[in-house]
Amino acid sequence: MPGLAGYFKNVWTPKVQNTLLTDPRFAKGRAKIDPVANQAAAQALQAHPRRQPMRVDPVRVKKADPQLNIDTLMAKIEADVVATSGNAKPPPPGARTVPYQGDDYALDPAKRREFDKNKATIRAAISQALKGDNMPAEIDLSEIRTLVESLSQAATTLTGKDLKTALTNRAGNWVKDAKTGFVERRIAGQYNIAPLDAAQIIIYGAEAQARGGAGADLDPDTDVKASKQKEAIKKLAEMLSLPANATKLQDPRRLIDTMTAALMTGDRKTAGVYQKPGASATHVSLNVDRAKRLWLNQLALLP
Repeated sequence: MPGLAGYFKNVWTPKVQNTLLTDPRFAKGRAKIDPVANQAAAQALQAHPRRQPMRVDPVRVKKADPQLNIDTLMAKIEADVVATSGNAKPPPPGARTVPYQGDDYALDPAKRREFDKNKATIRAAISQALKGDNMPAEIDLSEIRTLVESLSQAATTLTGKDLKTALTNRAGNWVKDAKTGFVERRIAGQYNIAPLDAAQIIIYGAEAQARGGAGADLDPDTDVKASKQKEAIKKLAEMLSLPANATKLQDPRRLIDTMTAALMTGDRKTAGVYQKPGASATHVSLNVDRAKRLWLNQLALLP
């Protein structure tokens, strides 16, 4: 919790340091402290092979898990907004003095009114993103945290139309990222990849690289016309489902990488996915007819 970290850094730690330096009860202890030796001991412990961090296996949940329920996500976002933008409440007499849990913080009245006003917009963006067949079968818990932090940050820094646009794009691109991670894990595990999953990852990858260059991840604020994206994915999935292309899905890594690159072949007048000069820095254009010609050419080159 950022508020708690700030409390320890700016309030608690200076008090402890001042007490250690000035309280006569700790005079003998101060004389024995050797900061250089302590630092060397800490580095030695860190380098010891048995002291290396333990591997933490990722925890994944199914898309029907309660943690992906809209009410649960809204509660997490609100808690994050309070934690990052709220202030510690004055403790009641005789109560604990370290604000270490969420209930110890609150938004000031103006921020509370602003957040409450935006709740419906946040909920609508999440609801839209979770619809349809874009959601992967499973999601890392860390990805849920990414969504919460991204939408929380937008809710505390943007207003009006800018907020609505950011929420819609960030929630939608979060689903794309989660789907990409799911497909990448299946490829690494040598599982079969469905034509629709492959089509989605090809289009999403081209969108990411149109903004950020080769190998780039999808920027959360990337803006793409949803109807064109949906049309392109549908047509490409249908093409990949044809019996003649069944063998191409047997090597999904090569299929996805080469098809993604093919969609970006040329410039804004010839590529299927590109950015227009003078357009918004976050907008990516998609020409479905050109994209179809490019992926047909690439499919013909694959064995």
